[in-house]
Amino acid sequence: MRTRTSDFELTMGELRVVARHVAEAAQEVLLVFEAATESVRLAARTAGDAAAAAYLHPIAKATQVAHILRGPASAARIAELVTAEDPEVGGIFIERAKNHATPVLIDVLRRYPIAPKGKNRVAHLMSTLDSKLRESRWEYPFWNCHGGTLQLMCAHEFKGRSPTGFWNRARKVVRESLSHSF
Repeated sequence: MRTRTSDFELTMGELRVVARHVAEAAQEVLLVFEAATESVRLAARTAGDAAAAAYLHPIAKATQVAHILRGPASAARIAELVTAEDPEVGGIFIERAKNHATPVLIDVLRRYPIAPKGKNRVAHLMSTLDSKLRESRWEYPFWNCHGGTLQLMCAHEFKGRSPTGFWNRARKVVRESLSHSF
């Protein structure tokens, strides 16, 4: 089942991937609800974003990006608060969120505008995660496992196209090369 408006389409599978990603960030902060602090506010907002992620609409607005990335950014900020404002810990959480993002999540994210710039720390972390995810579109684990020849060919051939197209072509190339090597 696809949902359609004037900007682009989202499949139910893509919405599930996005919602799962944000819900994982929400689970990390559930225990924080016991104290009435900035952490509690961020944890509550993360839970709200986890729910909102299931209802992303395909109208390309930067506000939708917040539903995808603010949860992991809030989890990073909470980690900083718990460790006496240590920004290094926030960076570790952002890197972990980047590493947990699937090609489908990155593909969905790229359909939306860049995360809005903000003045608070969560907005900065969200913007950092957005940049890292958009830059990482060709850094998939598949390359690290299967050598450089396929990486160079696919990156050159599919530069600028969606990660989904890259993966489909990469699978085809691997199948063809395996069938010829035996």
